[in-house]
Amino acid sequence: MDTKQSTYTEDEPKDPKWLAQGHLYPFHSIEGRPGAHASQIIQGKRKDGVQTLHAVWFCGTGEGHHDVAIMLVDIFYEIDRVLKFPPVEENDPFEPVKNDLFTYSTPRVIADMPNRACGNPVPFIDENGRFHLWFAAFYTKESDIPEGEPQHRRDIFYQYSDDGGNTWTDPVMWSDRPGLWVRNAIVVLDDGTWLFPINDEETYIPGHDVKWSSRFAFSMDEGKTWEFDDTLYTVDRLPGAERGGMIQPSVVQLKDGTLYCMNRSHTGYITEMRSTNRGKTWSTPKNSAVPNPQSNICVIRRQYSNEATDDLLLIYNPSKKMRTPVSIARSTDGGYTWKKLFDLRKELGELSYPCMVETPDGLIHCTYTLHRMGIAHDVFML
Repeated sequence: MDTKQSTYTEDEPKDPKWLAQGHLYPFHSIEGRPGAHASQIIQGKRKDGVQTLHAVWFCGTGEGHHDVAIMLVDIFYEIDRVLKFPPVEENDPFEPVKNDLFTYSTPRVIADMPNRACGNPVPFIDENGRFHLWFAAFYTKESDIPEGEPQHRRDIFYQYSDDGGNTWTDPVMWSDRPGLWVRNAIVVLDDGTWLFPINDEETYIPGHDVKWSSRFAFSMDEGKTWEFDDTLYTVDRLPGAERGGMIQPSVVQLKDGTLYCMNRSHTGYITEMRSTNRGKTWSTPKNSAVPNPQSNICVIRRQYSNEATDDLLLIYNPSKKMRTPVSIARSTDGGYTWKKLFDLRKELGELSYPCMVETPDGLIHCTYTLHRMGIAHDVFML
C-alpha cells in the first residue's frame, strides 16, 4: 500500500525557455457552433522535417445540446524552423489564426450522432498508424428519444481512420454500460497492453455515499477486444457536500513499471493512486497535495527529454474553486514532490479541460478550453 504523502509548492515560479500561444478554434469560428470544449491533442506523423499533430474537441451550440459534434484540426510545423526562431506574440482569440510557426487545417466534423449530443473525444494512433477515436453520445432534452430508451442513457462509440483522419468508418457502439464515460488518453504499457482510464458516474457506492468513480479497461490485442475491470475506485464525500467522489483518471507508467494515476475530484485536491501490477489492483485513492477545483487534469511522463527518469508534467488549475489559471507543475520523483512551474494563461473566466503531449523535438504541446468558446494551442520548452 502506498502511504507516502505527496508535497506541493508554488514558490519561485520558473518560466519556460520558449513559449508560443495560438488558437485551434478562435471564438465564433463557425456560425452556429459557438461552444467548444474538452480538447485532446496527440502526436501524428513526423516526415521530411515536418511534425504533425491532431487535436479533437466537441463543438456546437453548447455542451449537452443535440447539435454538438466532434471536430478535428491537424497541426503542422517545420521542426528546424520552430526551434531556430522565437515564437510570435499571442494571437487574438477573436481573429483567425495567424501564427507563422504553426499551420492549422480548417476545423472539420468527424463524428456526429443525429438526435444525440457528442462529448469527450479520446483520440489514439497506434504503432501501425491507425487513428482511433472514442467519444460519448447521449440523449438531451431536445432529442426525440426512442420509446423504451432511458432519457439519461449515454453510450461510448468508436470509429477509426486509416488515412490520417481524412475519412472514417461509421461509428459503432463500444460500450453501453450504464454510467460509463471517457476523457483521458490511452496508455500503452511496457508489455503492450492498452490501458484505457475511464470513469463511472451512475453506480452508487454505499460505503462512500458517492456515484463518481474511476475504473479501467484493458486490451491485450491492440484494441480488438476489451476487458472491463468492475472495481470502482473513489473517495468519500466530504461532510456537508452535495456531491462527492472522483472521475477522469489520467495515468502514466513510471520507469520501474509502477502506474501512477491522478484524478479529478470533489475533495478540493487531485486524488492519486498507484498500481504495481499493471492496473489489476490499485492502492486506496487519497488526496494528493495538488489543488483541484473539480475539473479535468492531464499528467504525462517525459519520454524524449528524460527517458530514463520519472520526470512528470501536470497541466491543471491550481485552485480549489476556480478553473483559472491553467498552469504547469513538475515532479521529478514520480509524483511524490510537485512544484508549480508557471501559469500558461491567467485571466477571468474558464480555462479548463487541458491536455498535453511531448514531441521528439522536446516541445510540449497543450490544448485547453477558452471560456467555452475557443480552443487554445500553447507550446513551450523547459
